[in-house]
This record gives sequence, structure tokens and C-alpha cells, in this order.
Amino acid sequence: MAFSLYLMAAVCFYAGLYHFIFFLRRRTYGLNSLFSFFCFTHVLYFVAQGQWYSSETIERALICVQFAYGSISLILILQLWFFYYYCEKPFSQFINILSTALFSIFLIASFTTSDLTLSADKAYIKEFELFGTAKFTAYEFAPGILFELFMLLGFAETIFLFVIILRYYHKRYGTVLKPMPIVFSILLVAGGYDIFSALGLTNSIYMSEFAFMILLLTMAYRLTSNFIDAIDEVERLNLYLDTIVKARTRELEEKNNTLQMLSTTDPLTKLFNRRYLEDKLKKKVVQSERYGTPFSVILMDIDKFKSVNDNYGHDLGDQVLISISQTLLDNIRETDVAGRWGGEEFLILTPETDIVVCKTLAERLRIQIQNKSHASIDQITASFGIAQFKPDDSINSLIKRSDNRLYKAKDSGRNQVIAG
Repeated sequence: MAFSLYLMAAVCFYAGLYHFIFFLRRRTYGLNSLFSFFCFTHVLYFVAQGQWYSSETIERALICVQFAYGSISLILILQLWFFYYYCEKPFSQFINILSTALFSIFLIASFTTSDLTLSADKAYIKEFELFGTAKFTAYEFAPGILFELFMLLGFAETIFLFVIILRYYHKRYGTVLKPMPIVFSILLVAGGYDIFSALGLTNSIYMSEFAFMILLLTMAYRLTSNFIDAIDEVERLNLYLDTIVKARTRELEEKNNTLQMLSTTDPLTKLFNRRYLEDKLKKKVVQSERYGTPFSVILMDIDKFKSVNDNYGHDLGDQVLISISQTLLDNIRETDVAGRWGGEEFLILTPETDIVVCKTLAERLRIQIQNKSHASIDQITASFGIAQFKPDDSINSLIKRSDNRLYKAKDSGRNQVIAG
């Protein structure tokens, strides 16, 4: 019998040490600290019980019994506090404080030898039965009235906690057919049975040892299971949050892209707007000044566009602007940048290009525009002015030279390309 108790003590010590280390690492799981002390108290209880059963003298047996019942007082205190937090504070904390005070008194009283508690004068040898098979003898002590009150209060606490656990599980899970309520009912039966045994009404060994062990293992299982469930929930929430963040990020990227497009694109022609073209020109000026790379600009203006609007309406005029914009996109190079400079005027930025190559490109555009049909309009033409960036140029001077060439093309009869 003593070996079984020592084995249970070893299991309790391991469980207590595991959960205490877990608490030290996590800090936020207070239940684990309570449970670890609950386990360590059971170690003391099981060792004391084992020593009691194997004691050969009354004095040693009395000390072991005192430690055993003192341990039970601590177990009852820790048990109440544990289930107070485990069941999410289902009763007033005053009950915890009162219970702690009462069982602390019994803890101190356990180590006094008097007729009120455990008297060495009332010791006798009792023959215990182990499940109706093995028998052994050990010293037993007749309990005094204070100790009988202690047993009744301890049993009353067990009944109280049993009711609390039943209500908690029914509310949380919709059923009481769970390991914890079932094991607690076993502890309740074992506690009642042990009262009869302590009063000398039966010769069976105390059953609370085994019931406490089953309860402790069940509590360890629940704590571990709760922690695993918490980890799974955290992972699920992280996955959910990650999905939301990715969706929000995509949504923001799409909106940013839309805003970027709106801020840099002409809404009618879908070409780049003037702001974007000016930014590009600034960068090209810096690049050309640093590395000496050439670039040119083409200013293009649709000839007699005002008459198109006046004679055919603004809707058709808009269609002409859209059609010519598409012609530009279809004929410029990938490195070129085309945009609407304002009204019926367009600008094409040609990087790494001198004025000769740029004039060839402009001439091709002029021909494409001239040959393109536009509904009921007989013919649409455009004039072009070209300028190449010079070392002493600014953006304004470059654009002004292009503009001068453009007006020269207009003055020379339109539908022409003038470079210089």
C-alpha cells in the first residue's frame, strides 16, 4: 500500500513541477501556479499516508497522521481557490477567505495532541482491508470533536464545489457528462466513505487517496487541454487576422493604384496628365545633366480643333481626342512617354533620343493622324514642334523652344513637323 502512495506522490511531483515551470515561463496562467501547489501538497499528503501505514510506533504514526491531515487542510484551501478561478468566479470571494481561515485553523490544530483533535492516548491498531483482498494493520487514532467538525466541513466544501462544477459545465457545455464532474462525484463518494472509515464504522482503507489522484490527473488534463485549445484559438485568430490584413492590404493597394492613376492620368484620353509629365521632365533633366544622355520633347497640337467642336459638337470632339491619343500610344516606343499637355495639345517625351530620330517619330505620327478617319469629319491633322535638351536648358526653356517650333509649323500651313 505504501508503495502505491509513493508512486502517486512521484506522479504528483512531476505534474506539479511541470505546471510550475510552465507558470514561470508564461506568468499569465495563474491556474497553473495554483495547480502546481495543489500537486506539491498532494505529494506531502501521499508521503505522509505511506509513512503512516508503515509506522511501527505510535509516536511516528501520530506525526504522519498529523502531516496527512494538515495536508488535507491545504488541499481543501487550494482546491476551493482553484475551482473559484477555473469556473470563472461563480461565488463570492468571501467564501474563499472564510474557508481559508477555517482550514488554516484546522491545519494548526492538526499538530496539537488533545482530545479535541487526535490524541495519542486513544490510539489503537486497526486492520485495514485493501479492496476486500489484502489486509494490513496500522495505528489509528480516534478523532476528537474538533476533528469531526473538520471532516464535516471538508465534506461540505466538496458538495459545494460539486454543485458549482455541475452548474458551470451545464452552462458552458450544455451537459454534465464530462470528466471533471464525473471525477468530482467519485471524490464526493470517496470522502463520504472515508468519514465512516475514520469513525471506525468500516475497516476499508481510505479511498480519498485514489479519488484525489484521479481528480489531480483530470485537472492536469483539463489545464493542458485548455492550453492547447487556447493555442489553437490563437492560431485560428492569427490566420483570420492574417487573411483580413492581406485582404485590407490588397484593397488599399488597389485604392492606392486607383488614386495614383487618377492623380497621374487624364480622365478622358487615359494618357498621362500634365503633372506627371512635368515630374518626368524634372527627372530627365537631372539624369541628362549628370550622365550627359540626350532626350527630346515633341509638342503636338490638333489643327483647327475649335472648329471641330463648333461644327460637330463636343462629344465628337472628345472622340477625336481619344482616337488620336490611341494613335500616339500605338506608334511611340515603350521608352517614350505620351501625355495630354492641355486642351488639344499633347507632349511626347523621348528618352535617349536626339532631334533627328525624334523628328522621324513625329513624322510617322503626323502621317498616321492624317490618314485616320474620324466619323463624319473629312480629315484631322496635327502640327508638331520638336526641341532637344541642351546643357544650359531648363524645363521652361525646353518647352518654350518646342512651343515656338509648334507655332512655326502652324504659321507655315499646319500639318507639319518643325524641329530645331
